[in-house]
Amino acid sequence: MKSLFIVSLFLFSFSVLFADNVKKTYRFENPEVIQAGRFSQILFNNTQQSGITGEPVLPYQMVSLLLPAGHEAINIRVEYAGETILPGTFILAPKQPSRPLSKPGENNFSINELCYASDRAYPEQGHGLLSTSFLSGYAIANCAITPLKYNPAKKTVSYYTEVHVTIETAPGKASRQALRFLRDEKAAIEKINPLVHNKEMTQQYPVKDTKNNDNYQNLILCPQQFAADFETLSALYLTQGLQTQIVSLEEIYSSVNGQDNQEKIRNFIIQEYTTHGITHVLLGGDVELFPYRGFYCSVQSSSLYEDYNIPSDLYYSALDGTWDDNGNGVWGEIGEDDLLPEVAVARFPFNTTTELQHMLHKTTEYQNNPVAGELNKPLLAGEDLYSDPQTWGADYLDLLIGYHDDNGYITEGIPENDPYLTLYDRDAVWSKTQLINEINQGHSFIHHSGHSNSNYTMRMYNSDVTDANFYAVNGVDHNYTLAYSHGCICGAFDDSDCIGEVMVTIENFLVAGAFNSRYGWFNEGQTEGPSAHLHREFIDAVYHDKKNRIGEAHLISRTETAPWVNAPGQWEEGALRWCFYDCNIFGDPALAIRTDELVEISATYPPAMVIGETSLTVNVLINQAATAGYTCAIVHEGIVYGTAITDATGTATLELQELFTEPCDPQLYISGYNAVATAFPLTIVPGDEAYIVVGETIVTDENGNGMPEYGEVLTLTTTMKNVGQESAENVMVTLTTEDPYLTVTDAEETFGTIAANAEVSIEEAFTVQIAENTPDQHLIQTQYNVTSGRENWQYNYPILCNSPVIRMAGMEVVDTQGNNNGRLDPGEEATLSFTLINSGHAESLEGTVTLENNGTVLTLLNASKTLQALDPESTAVLTFDVIVSPEALPGNIETLELQVASGAFNFTETLQIIIGLVMEDFETADFSAYEWSHSGNAQWIISETAPYEGLYCAASGTITDDQQSSLSVTLKVTTDDQISFYRKVSSEANYDYLEFYIDNILKGSWSGEEGWGEESFSVAAGTHTFSWKYYKDGYVSNGSDKGWIDYIIFPPVTIETGRIEGTNPAAFTFYPNPATDRIIIQVPGEGNTVSLQLFSLSGQLLKEIHTLTDAKVMMNVSDISQGTYILSILSSGVRHSSNIIKK
Repeated sequence: MKSLFIVSLFLFSFSVLFADNVKKTYRFENPEVIQAGRFSQILFNNTQQSGITGEPVLPYQMVSLLLPAGHEAINIRVEYAGETILPGTFILAPKQPSRPLSKPGENNFSINELCYASDRAYPEQGHGLLSTSFLSGYAIANCAITPLKYNPAKKTVSYYTEVHVTIETAPGKASRQALRFLRDEKAAIEKINPLVHNKEMTQQYPVKDTKNNDNYQNLILCPQQFAADFETLSALYLTQGLQTQIVSLEEIYSSVNGQDNQEKIRNFIIQEYTTHGITHVLLGGDVELFPYRGFYCSVQSSSLYEDYNIPSDLYYSALDGTWDDNGNGVWGEIGEDDLLPEVAVARFPFNTTTELQHMLHKTTEYQNNPVAGELNKPLLAGEDLYSDPQTWGADYLDLLIGYHDDNGYITEGIPENDPYLTLYDRDAVWSKTQLINEINQGHSFIHHSGHSNSNYTMRMYNSDVTDANFYAVNGVDHNYTLAYSHGCICGAFDDSDCIGEVMVTIENFLVAGAFNSRYGWFNEGQTEGPSAHLHREFIDAVYHDKKNRIGEAHLISRTETAPWVNAPGQWEEGALRWCFYDCNIFGDPALAIRTDELVEISATYPPAMVIGETSLTVNVLINQAATAGYTCAIVHEGIVYGTAITDATGTATLELQELFTEPCDPQLYISGYNAVATAFPLTIVPGDEAYIVVGETIVTDENGNGMPEYGEVLTLTTTMKNVGQESAENVMVTLTTEDPYLTVTDAEETFGTIAANAEVSIEEAFTVQIAENTPDQHLIQTQYNVTSGRENWQYNYPILCNSPVIRMAGMEVVDTQGNNNGRLDPGEEATLSFTLINSGHAESLEGTVTLENNGTVLTLLNASKTLQALDPESTAVLTFDVIVSPEALPGNIETLELQVASGAFNFTETLQIIIGLVMEDFETADFSAYEWSHSGNAQWIISETAPYEGLYCAASGTITDDQQSSLSVTLKVTTDDQISFYRKVSSEANYDYLEFYIDNILKGSWSGEEGWGEESFSVAAGTHTFSWKYYKDGYVSNGSDKGWIDYIIFPPVTIETGRIEGTNPAAFTFYPNPATDRIIIQVPGEGNTVSLQLFSLSGQLLKEIHTLTDAKVMMNVSDISQGTYILSILSSGVRHSSNIIKK
């Protein structure tokens, strides 16, 4: 082995002494031409539009090629083949400069007239700047090529179908120095492979043995006075298989070489990376406690933007070179940079112990105790970025959702079917109050594209970021959340507490976030921009690559973006580099971001290991499926003894780095994507005596589907293993249980003698009977009691029972013989259609469904139906005919009880149905539902012609020139809310209008040919007159000359139900609307009992809370589907109602 290593090292050393070539052919086909006004853009797959400001934008392919070990790229040769002429003429769009998000003023349109008048092929050189970057010791050549040839004067375009690239290489000092970062971990190659187009070259790099019992993953650096506080994180990450070292800055300053403290810290990080393979570095402290390195960058936009002091923690993350090779004190100049970082870095920007404790608590609770039901609900907040050309933050944020190959690169982000929420100025301008209220409803992540400053972002100032304002984002009511902002300077941690720092250091709100320490940048009128590019790659890393540790996702966003920092054309605008430098993470780099609800972990493994045993194989199921990428770790007394990652079969083999030397009970922890670290018991046993453990138990059930089900008799084929080094004599096993749903009918079995390291299996060793009425998913606990002579062992064996659960999945009112509005109305004969579902895990028996009614308003015409057997997740529809009493009044509530009898199971659903609905849809076929008044030259009429819904709508009267037709209603509105309605108009465009007024103040008008559309307007509490007016001017008539309205939903108003006479109840207020999981209802008044009720639009009572007035009540709506509902308060026979939307 030693001589072989010497030979391979000699061959490698010999190979780095000579020049070499790396070749790659790129192919292009099927160009896409996009026309925008007089300008064109031409696109190919996997290309990005780029160029020099004012000159034609061309499609560029990034060349990323792995070089021989120890080499650097010194020259590029490009050869073209297969020229193809595009028919037609084209004016290719000129490149426009990027601009800061929060910089006022306008950019002039940039176009180089001399370039566009040229009769020569453009570009003169079809490739960009050639550079060499290094990542974990691997050398990568980057350059951009274009297959396009353009003659600006003739406006002709051709392209080459093949471009042959040759990179000439030679040994280089920087590349040889980078080899010290080579490691043997698969993780290093996994980082390299997505970045290069010749990943087979990785096999030519030397293998470096970096396995070390002293290796660890997390490095925490902080002032000595805070070191003990960080032990909280050390304990947290131990359960995730990560070892942590906490080192004080004072120790580094006194023992490590460097020209200043920043360089000493970086040199220490380099030492720990090369020696111990660290992956995450937490910088503990704001700038007053932990120094930063300021980078230089300039951007040529409409003017020159230049900064010599951009706070960038990239300095501590990207470890090649010095960042100031020429020693001029200007850090991060082009050519002195390292754009491929090795370690994930983030900062805790605290100044006090209190702020540190807040961040530690949030980091721990977010990962260990997440609040269920909202982990896949991100919030996207996009602002109006620019007006000419119109640029929306929403257009950037839309690219975070789903699969996108826009702008020459592919990302896959937030799943389209996740319940994300958007606040977009593009749709309707939003306020900070809306945002704060929405955040308090619980969201997994806040993605923001908008204007910011040091003390301002997301339309909030520092003074708005308080625990009181974010009262519900406390880790208990709702999860602490995260944020990523494109905004300028909101992460300027060299200021005295920028707004990003405030967000992460208060007790509530953010657990971590990505913020810019200087400008964020965007491109006017486009969906590609510097800040947006990094953001897309960050989201792709989290969702597609499943690299959800925030520091690692941030690192990947940089490595994926790095090839585009050096722009084509031997010239760099600088905006992407600027964002690359100034986007920093506030938080813990190892923090695991949640993207969905927690997974369920189960594992199969030998429950005991013998002292001296070197490995353990574990089979892991995630949500009952084999899944790759989950970490298994054996942990005992603060030491990680071994770790492994599951493969595609769910298998992980842990090779112990340190062997156990005495009996103990360590824990096997399993953790990973959307998983809380879960502990499984493990025993270390002595190897010089017998030790019996339970092996595999095979369950045979009656129907043969492999699932224990209610009423079944099960036989257990059981294996006992002797993992000790002596034989076990007279092994007896007894199966017992205290569970009332299980009877053990065959409880004892003799296994006899089991030799050392042997096992004995007995078929049908035990028999058990599951009760007929065992609840679904009930976990029956049994215990194997094992004896051998004087030794005995006990092992739990759980049996998960599967049973049916019949529940009502939905109820629909079918009133085709009435007014067909989908509700029960007085005097109607209708059908109640119930959808029943078996939401359990076993087939149900045939049964009976009975509907009972104890009220007087409804008469049941048929009360009992037969229900066939239902497989799990299958449904059945049963119908019951009813008659509504003509004496019923809107607001009457009828209580029904749906009873299902199936075998030994009885399921009961109680539902309440409201008669009628507090709204106006004109289905009375007249204007009798409310006290409508008509005015003008003609009364409004009831129309049957194409209503929005139902059979009828209201239409304006027939009028002639200079006339009008008005419809009004006056109502007492009990609380601030809104009115919504659907409207349609057919008129002379821009002269004849349908208008809507509140208290004679015009709120909206519509003209021309407009189909049905919904409108909504805010209404304050008080008495208001709502008016719809169709108005004609003095001349032309076009179209139908009418306006129509339908389906009016009023704000909360006082409506008498007629059941009990009484005084009006006090008004009630509620928020938020729309709601996600809960509604907060404020009920004023004194001493009365009121009923708060939530109805479906079909009138079914879904929830009811009885409370006293003068109270704030929370109604949980997390368990109802998205849609519109009716929220009512009933007091002394008087009802207030309002519509509420569940998102």
